[in-house]
Amino acid sequence: MSIYYIDYENVSGAGLKGAENLTEGDEVYILYSKKADNVKIEILTSLMSSKAGIHFLPVHVGTPNALDFQLITLLFLDYDPQKTYYIVSKDSGYDCCIKTAAERGATKISRVPTIEASLPSQTQKKSRRGSKKKKEDAAPAVTAAAEAADKSQKSRKSAQPAKESDAGSPAPLADEQIVQIIQRRNKIELNGDQVRLISTALNKARNKQQFYNTFIRQLGQKKGLELYHQIKSSYTDLITVMNQNNS
Repeated sequence: MSIYYIDYENVSGAGLKGAENLTEGDEVYILYSKKADNVKIEILTSLMSSKAGIHFLPVHVGTPNALDFQLITLLFLDYDPQKTYYIVSKDSGYDCCIKTAAERGATKISRVPTIEASLPSQTQKKSRRGSKKKKEDAAPAVTAAAEAADKSQKSRKSAQPAKESDAGSPAPLADEQIVQIIQRRNKIELNGDQVRLISTALNKARNKQQFYNTFIRQLGQKKGLELYHQIKSSYTDLITVMNQNNS
């Protein structure tokens, strides 16, 4: 289930592109003010055809960045770790809020410029005429937590031998270790098949992109993306422990 908070003052109708491809159970909250309260017919048609729940929320105005503050307030009042949240805005000011939330365990929040940007590539390409068939394993929207993990990974790589491929394959983590590490950050229950898939991805992948691709190949876009979102904040921890075990 995905929840979208739309900064309509910032993205207007363009940010709603892709709403028609959302599924039942998704929710879209469109925050608007008198400065931005017009909806084009084509956008309205797209919203009406969507299976998602569509909600229009007028905001209080009178102070700078009033909509932004209300959007963040509503998101965190609603926050549920079992759901995935997207702030649809081009305003990078939200990124500090997302990073602070990620540091405190709320890792399933991303900022995207449009609804479409959050969807799997298979869905996105339906709206592009004449586009060539894309690989099924396109990368997901980047969250602040993932960016921080990537920075940590780069720092770790700089301390490793230059020719990592000559060092041989690392020993895999035990299933119990994997579950323990993931549950430090995410209070989720993993079944045996999921744990074995995570172990396989860790052993075969050389970076976070390949780690993600493994889930998509084995589970498909929807289930693969769902599992990836649940555990991606633990990726750096898993890699660190695996490297320590092999040092």
